[in-house]
Amino acid sequence: MRLFVTGLGGYLGRAIATNPMQGDYRRARARYLAESPEKLRQADLIRLDYLRAIELNPNNVRLHLELADFLASLGTPGDREAAVEQYERALWFNSQLKENEPKRMAKSAVAEVEGKIGKLKGK
Repeated sequence: MRLFVTGLGGYLGRAIATNPMQGDYRRARARYLAESPEKLRQADLIRLDYLRAIELNPNNVRLHLELADFLASLGTPGDREAAVEQYERALWFNSQLKENEPKRMAKSAVAEVEGKIGKLKGK
């Protein structure tokens, strides 16, 4: 597993080392790497960063969705299964939010996630 990162990812790595309990730095690095040409080579680090960010903020629906989208993009059977799990967790946490909570997903967004789950499950 290659965990060395340069550029912005390297700066974020130093921020993580300085404040390891700040999940936003891990999320930022995961997002940056997931959109970079390094995506496949850094897949393990991206996964670890998202999982640690979720560990620090488990109720964050968006984190679960971002991790699920990333895993789905990798396309392996194991990653597809893990993506479904993260999508389902996102929907569950979303259902726990009050109807008037601004962070709650719109019904159309919920339907979109349900469609992604169906597609990943082959339905």
